[in-house]
Order: sequence, then C-alpha cells, then structure tokens
Amino acid sequence: MRWKRISCLATVLLMALCFVMSSTDLILREEVEEVKKISVIVSARENSYLNNFKAGILEAAGDSRADVNYVMLPEGKQERAARIERELTGNAQAVILFAEDLENSEDYVSGKAEGLPVITVNTFGSVKGQTADVSFNLQEAAEELAAAVSEKEGDKRQIVLLTNGKGISGRISQTLARIFWEKGLAVEVAEAEEEAIEKKREQDPEAVFVGCWVTDTEQALKCLDGAPLYGVGSSNEILRSIMEGNTEGVAAFGMYSAGMYAIQQAVAAMEGTAKDIRISCRLITKENVKEEQEFLIPIY
Repeated sequence: MRWKRISCLATVLLMALCFVMSSTDLILREEVEEVKKISVIVSARENSYLNNFKAGILEAAGDSRADVNYVMLPEGKQERAARIERELTGNAQAVILFAEDLENSEDYVSGKAEGLPVITVNTFGSVKGQTADVSFNLQEAAEELAAAVSEKEGDKRQIVLLTNGKGISGRISQTLARIFWEKGLAVEVAEAEEEAIEKKREQDPEAVFVGCWVTDTEQALKCLDGAPLYGVGSSNEILRSIMEGNTEGVAAFGMYSAGMYAIQQAVAAMEGTAKDIRISCRLITKENVKEEQEFLIPIY
C-alpha cells in the first residue's frame, strides 16, 4: 500500500513537471515569436545628435520587444543603394530609414519594399512607398526662427540661408526661404562651404546667417567670427557655441524622441496602425540653453 502511494505521488509529480516544462516551452516559443525584427538605416556620419537618436531607438526597442539591426550606410551611391535594398529584402519585419544626406530617397525605396513597412525619418512625407514618416515640424521651426531673427536683428538685414542643397538641408532651406519671405524678410541662399560663406560675409558685413541643418551651422562656426548665426537642429558643438555666444539661437528638436517615435511607428505599422508624426521644436538661446539640457541631451 505504501509503495502504491509513493508510486501515485511520483506519477503526479512527474505529470506536474511535464506540464510546467511544456507550458514554459510554449511561453518561450511565444516570446520568440513576439520579438519584432526591425532594421534601422542611418547616415554614416557619427555625431552627438545621431547618438541621441540611436539611444531613443534602443530605449523604445526594449519597451517594444524589438530586435534592432542598426545599419550605418557606407559612402558611395551604389554601395548605399545596395545596402538599403539588402535590408528591404532581408528578414526585417519593418525598416526605419534616416539618411540625412540621401538625395532622392524615394529612388531607394519605391518599388523595392514589396509590402514591407518603411518608416522614414525627416523626409517630410516625400518618399513614395513609405508607410509613415517621423519628421520635425519645419513650419514651426521656420516661424520660431523668423520671429527670433526679426526681433533681435530687425527685418531690414539680409538673411543668408546656408545649405548643402540636398537631403534634409535642402528641404529645410526651401521651407525657411518661403516662410522668411512671407514674413517680409530679405532672404538669399548660399552654399554651406567656407569659401561661399566668407564671400557673403565680405559682400555684406551686416548679413545674418542661418544654418539650414546641423552640419551647415557647424560649418559656419568654422569661418564666421562675430556674425549673427542661427540654425535648425542642435549638436554638442552648437550648444557650446550658444553658451559661448557664438550662435544666437537654434530651432532644436529632440533626436531621442525621434528615435523612440520611429520604433513605435514601425511596430504600429506591423499592426496596420502607423501614422505620421511631427515633432515640435524649441528655440534654444543663451538664456535658456542650460535649463533645456534634458530636452536636448536626455539622460539614458
């Protein structure tokens, strides 16, 4: 009788163990199936604002149970096209594209994704075949800068928009030129290169300069000495220049937030609920740069 009780108890324990093991195996399989594979394609230029973008990507990926393949684009048009197509036709369930200096971004995406969700960053809704777009609110940035320049510099001085003419910089220059012109400000566009900047400074010592993107403003800092300088976007170098009084102000955006939004919309796209996101800016000046540090460079 005692042997039978022990045998029954052992059988019950064995059945319980098998149940636990099968349940655990099922849970593990479900967890594996729930992990979302997302490729994030970015420009090859390493800088502080891209680091913040990547941090936002990784933070949201952890919250969303996403396995992120972070791809830095190589130099060369053909090499970039091949790498983007590789990600679009690989095992990813969604792709995020943030290539700030990529001209004609739609040429790299249109017709190649074949139903794959593609979330673009700072293409401002221009890419055919994209699922959703996460971009800065350029209208808001232009309004903020126009008001700041008009108030501090007056509305009679020549404003020189500095741009490399392509990618984000080119698109921003078009929006700034339109808004500034509508505000009655005198605007002209110049190449964001040392020789062109110095030539404009020599022609009009009273000109006000506006970098249309981070790289343009950083370039202007190298060759402008004392001329009023504004910009769109921020980096550690630009923030230092604001604190030192070498840059009057910038319409800045949270790159950390851009990364988080991009992942969130990539996940939403898999469920058919993705939407365009427009990120608000903040005008950063010497007076408020310190109190805006958490917005600009979040602690993570």
